[in-house]
Amino acid sequence: MPCVELISLGKTYRGGVHALRDMTLQVRQGERMAIVGPSGCGKTTLLRIIAGLEKPTSGDVRISGSSIVRLPPGKRGIGLVTQEAALYPHMTVLRNLAFPLRTRGVAKKEREHRARKIAEMLGLAKLLSRKPAELSGGEAQRAALGRALVIEPKILLLDEPLSNLEPALRVRLRRQIQSIQRTLGITAIHVTHDQEEALAFGDRVAVLAEGSLQQIGAPTEVFDHPVNAFVASFIGWPAMSMLGGELRRASPGIVEFVEYGKEKNSQGARIRLPDALAHRAATLPGGSVVLGIRPSSIPTGDEGPHESMTVRVTGIEAVGAVTEVICETPGGQVVTFRTARRRAPSPGERVHRKLAAEGVHLFEPGRFGRNLLLEA
Repeated sequence: MPCVELISLGKTYRGGVHALRDMTLQVRQGERMAIVGPSGCGKTTLLRIIAGLEKPTSGDVRISGSSIVRLPPGKRGIGLVTQEAALYPHMTVLRNLAFPLRTRGVAKKEREHRARKIAEMLGLAKLLSRKPAELSGGEAQRAALGRALVIEPKILLLDEPLSNLEPALRVRLRRQIQSIQRTLGITAIHVTHDQEEALAFGDRVAVLAEGSLQQIGAPTEVFDHPVNAFVASFIGWPAMSMLGGELRRASPGIVEFVEYGKEKNSQGARIRLPDALAHRAATLPGGSVVLGIRPSSIPTGDEGPHESMTVRVTGIEAVGAVTEVICETPGGQVVTFRTARRRAPSPGERVHRKLAAEGVHLFEPGRFGRNLLLEA
């Protein structure tokens, strides 16, 4: 039985604004579920409905098989950590940690024992006498996490609790949350707009857009096999390059993608698809398609112009040991690939790159165009 189950969940605000549309999702016991999407996609609304801070317009929310939509927040067995630590400024860390137990009528000795136990787990034992103003950002978020854990929740909800922290601290705290979640066996649901964080945190990742669930799966599945153009372009950094054009059968066993040109009736690049994809692409109907190319599918070594993609370098961005190379195709579209810093070309240079099958996709036109190769 799923730990958390959302059934045809919908939320419409005044004025007909649809925050969630027919959302159906199951979260397993002890699982880390990451929910990711751009601002305004409905992910925080979803979390607030599970927590009981908002009511759905339609559908149901179940925990361990029982509906909870009529239960008040305090009766749901849920711990919530938000983007802002929101600690009580006049209370010490110890009193902040113990406060949720006090509101539940737990005896003073027991609530202090449990608060100290959580503080030890989170590395806050030496900070218990401090007040929030005396804490760093990371310490305050750990205290907020402890306050959510001290009630021994069945489910831990995380509403972008790391977004205000510096990158290195975000990674450390994320790993600490993962470790505690595994130790306690809690089911965790983490919403974020940061796709790298979602891929690193979740056992599974759910991708949202415009209030609808686009795809759910293991991080590698969502990255390697995006179901549509939105998921493909949103998940992964640098983002997947998306080129408009059409397919042509050049000869038996050879399929080319012909890019649309800058001008009407003109032709851009002719790109031969990798042999591993050609036989699947050959079964697709004719017409417009979008070629999706992950930077990782463009090998770093120089290739000859035969059977390759020729592009002009328009910019480079050094990212540690690698360089992101931004290029323009003959049709005026943008392609990005990565290369070792010492092998980076110069702006204005023309380079030839041959595609590798991994990370190359074909989509229907449109923001949510289907991945045609998944069905071929």
